[in-house]
Amino acid sequence: MNQDDNPLDRESARKTDGLRHAKQESALVQIGSLALANASLGFLFSQVTSLVGEMLGADDCELWKCESDDALLVATSGNQDAVGELRAGQTSQEQYTVATGQPVAVTDLASETRFRPSRHRLDDGIASSLSIPIAGGEMGPWGVVAVHSRARRAFPTSDVNFLRAVAVMLSQIIERRHVEVELRVRASQQSAIAALGRIAASGSAQTMLDRACELAMDGLSVEYASFLRLSPNGQTLERVAGPRPVHDMAIDVSSSHAGLALTTGEAVRVDDFLRDPLFVSSPHYVPYSIRSGIALPVIAGGHTFGVLAAETRVEKRFTAGDSEFMESLATLLGEALERERSRRALIESERRYRSVVEGASEIIFSISPGGEIISLNPAFQVITGWPAADWLGKSLVGLVVPEDQGKVTSLLTSMLRQPQSMTREAKLVGRHGPVLLEVSVSPRVAEGRVVELYGFARDISEQRRAEAEKDQVTAKLEQANRLSSLGRLAATVAHEFNNVLMGIAPFADILRRETLSERGLSAVEQIASSVKRGKRITEDILRFTQPAEPVFNALEIETWLPGIVTEARSILGPNYAIDLDLGDSDFVILGDPNQLHQSFVNLMLNARDAMLDGGRITVSAVREEPEARFPFGAVRHPERFAHIILEDRGHGMSRETLRHIFEPLFTTKRNGTGLGLAVTRQVITKHAGEIFVESAEGVGTRFHLFLPLSHEVILAAGSPETARLPGPRRYARVLIVEDERAVSSGLASLLESEGVAVQVVESGGEVMGAVARNNPDVVVLDIGLPDMDGTIVYASLSAAYPRLPVVFSSGHGDQVKLEHLLTQPHVSFLLKPYDIDTLLRTLDRVTAA
Repeated sequence: MNQDDNPLDRESARKTDGLRHAKQESALVQIGSLALANASLGFLFSQVTSLVGEMLGADDCELWKCESDDALLVATSGNQDAVGELRAGQTSQEQYTVATGQPVAVTDLASETRFRPSRHRLDDGIASSLSIPIAGGEMGPWGVVAVHSRARRAFPTSDVNFLRAVAVMLSQIIERRHVEVELRVRASQQSAIAALGRIAASGSAQTMLDRACELAMDGLSVEYASFLRLSPNGQTLERVAGPRPVHDMAIDVSSSHAGLALTTGEAVRVDDFLRDPLFVSSPHYVPYSIRSGIALPVIAGGHTFGVLAAETRVEKRFTAGDSEFMESLATLLGEALERERSRRALIESERRYRSVVEGASEIIFSISPGGEIISLNPAFQVITGWPAADWLGKSLVGLVVPEDQGKVTSLLTSMLRQPQSMTREAKLVGRHGPVLLEVSVSPRVAEGRVVELYGFARDISEQRRAEAEKDQVTAKLEQANRLSSLGRLAATVAHEFNNVLMGIAPFADILRRETLSERGLSAVEQIASSVKRGKRITEDILRFTQPAEPVFNALEIETWLPGIVTEARSILGPNYAIDLDLGDSDFVILGDPNQLHQSFVNLMLNARDAMLDGGRITVSAVREEPEARFPFGAVRHPERFAHIILEDRGHGMSRETLRHIFEPLFTTKRNGTGLGLAVTRQVITKHAGEIFVESAEGVGTRFHLFLPLSHEVILAAGSPETARLPGPRRYARVLIVEDERAVSSGLASLLESEGVAVQVVESGGEVMGAVARNNPDVVVLDIGLPDMDGTIVYASLSAAYPRLPVVFSSGHGDQVKLEHLLTQPHVSFLLKPYDIDTLLRTLDRVTAA
């Protein structure tokens, strides 16, 4: 029987393996206990090498730590003198293990080809080895744990697993210790930052710089730290604070990490001057065994004060936390140096330019920590109206308007708790009214506490008013631009709408002449009424977008105003009554009858719309006494005006509505245009008059119009719209120049029904030929022809036929450009749409001239 198949031997082997496994587990527990007991890493490493060597029956157990491209022996169970001195070399088993990241087992070291065996191991008679990498987290492998035996042996899987478990446990212990050290370092650095912050708030500049260097050395665990400033020559750096370096030579800007930080304005970290191509040849580091360094510029308020630099003789990889620590120190230094610079500048300014302070246009002040005013310059009285002496020693809060006192008190408390400069706006109680100031305040700190607040204040009341006015003007300009664009569009729409109405109106007149049923007549009147309403709307639009200058006439109130009321009664309908009270109104106003007529009709239509179920409108006219006063507004020399009042008992208007009623396009009506009252005010203003309104919801509305009186003799009485001239017609042939066929056909039908011969042409180019062929008695000429302006056509006509009567016609309110022509009696103008009676009267007038 084979010996290996002996059950007793197998049982003995299992017991042996179990005992070995139990011892290895016990060794791992013992290592864990040492770690939990916070034993130092050196002691822990020493114990681990002893335990592992014993557990695996090895002649030696070693721990190697990775350094750059090499590995350093940090613990061994063998020759302790080699610890810290022995390096593995780049082609060693340790480097090979790190590179592969896997266990490396060697049965015969002398015949190994994967790496070059170390000479000291061969000399020591080592035959077999087992090495396992130790992980190191984000920084890469930490090192290697290895066991060596002089006797040739193969390491079983259990030994590999045990050594791997040791490597994992060491990795965890090292990582934990690294985190603990990092936390202690960060806590120490934060404490150092806080300490420097306290010194920066109250200490002298030199004390602060010296302390910053000490804190940098402690926080980074380095041998050197200094604050350097650029020399006057601009080529070297001079030491201002910190321990004297190992050499006394001037530090070159171009060959130092401190100089690079100063010139670039950024942090510079050097892990190894020996390997960094920028500094390997520098005379400041490698010759004096300085291996690593970090430097940051100290900048604040746009000023570069210097650079904070640190160096060490040990190769050190500065972490992001180290950089943040140095940045915090540099920031505190910069802020403190900037405050010191400002303070010195202020002291120097006060000493040298006291006269400037006394004559300054801004208030210069100082306040005690308790809020009492310590000093004020003469500008205080100029701005607030109060003598400065009256407020010295009194609380600043008492000078602030009541609604801002809580805010100012809170601000002062905050500045005392956390000293900092700030700028705010504050409103003071001036002697002659509130004063708005822009106030800049800074604290003066001594021995760690605020001893005074000082600053400047300038009056910005006028500036804010100017800004508000500018905003209002800008808003008005924007509104004007929008209204201008809208006006141009509205005028175009009005023109086209007038042409549409003009294409309807003549046919309504034709239908009136026919024998129709009562229902048909009612329909014709409804069409005519709609045409008139459309005409009023387009006239409002055209008056607003193209306001014509009024043509002033002397109008006798007793005859002119009743004519308007009579027409309005027919427009308003049977449910509305108009009471006219002229009293002793035998006076004459000066105005444009057409423009005023439309304005009064607009007001009466608004009154009607305010009384949906019918009602009564009162119109009255009075003469006022000199110096008369009115609750609705002021009128200068009221005796020079006719005061016309139009009152209704409708639903009235709210205050908000009253604020907007004269604004263009504002309306409260579902179908309103928002132009009636805007045009009315425009007309009254152009007459050098005034218009006011009184209204209350549920009570009614009263409009007050003040129109200038005329002292001229009344040459003619009656309505401005004269009756048709009596007598025989002076024309038999009419030439119509009109590109809208709906308009020309309607006009032609009406005139032909009156026995007039009509010729129609559609362009300006046809006019001269048509006149020559037909010899018309009068021409009805549209201004907006497709090929040329009607005024150009008229120029040709008047040159060839100087006395030929012409009636201009247009859907635009463009009679303004015809003013120089309308002075001739045989020339007139009609705004579309117009009825047949208006056309016939106009033709009678121009042909009779």
